[in-house]
Amino acid sequence: MTKVTIVGISGVTNGGKTTLSTKIIEKFPNSILIRQDDYFREEDDPNHIWITLKSGRKHQNWESLNAVNWDKLKSQVNLTLSELSNTSNPLLIIEGHLIFNYRNFPFKFDLKFFFTLPKEECFRRRLDRNYVPADPPGYFDEIVWPMYLKNKEGMGKSTHDIIYIKGTDDTQQIFNDVLQRINKTC
Repeated sequence: MTKVTIVGISGVTNGGKTTLSTKIIEKFPNSILIRQDDYFREEDDPNHIWITLKSGRKHQNWESLNAVNWDKLKSQVNLTLSELSNTSNPLLIIEGHLIFNYRNFPFKFDLKFFFTLPKEECFRRRLDRNYVPADPPGYFDEIVWPMYLKNKEGMGKSTHDIIYIKGTDDTQQIFNDVLQRINKTC
């Protein structure tokens, strides 16, 4: 049975996680990408944490651990690890803004990458995206950014082996640096 190299790509919203993950998948033919975003709970799921914004509007907190169906994601990871174990040089990429906060994965990441951005750049990039459900006014300042800071701090002891990436750096240079580290690990 072959050891699967597991790479985690996390960090700030709109920092470059998906761009990097996609480039890695294209480079490694025996790789699979699992995106945390594919495991968000349905909008009406009772496990959501609801917040009330200053405007009085209620909205799900998509930045909290409760927003993700971790059991479903974990099942997919286990299935994928089993499938990849008979592949040569297998690589599993797990991407998501909360993956380093979730403590119940049945494995350890071989590499951890975490994107950062200045608040203003993060907000600018977020305005260019369409979210379903859409961000209500105030959601970024009241929830997204404070939860990013809280989640970053909440990674706790697991940060000693994280490689931080500035999301404002050149995407090709980021990819080249990450590729070099992956090649050393595989």
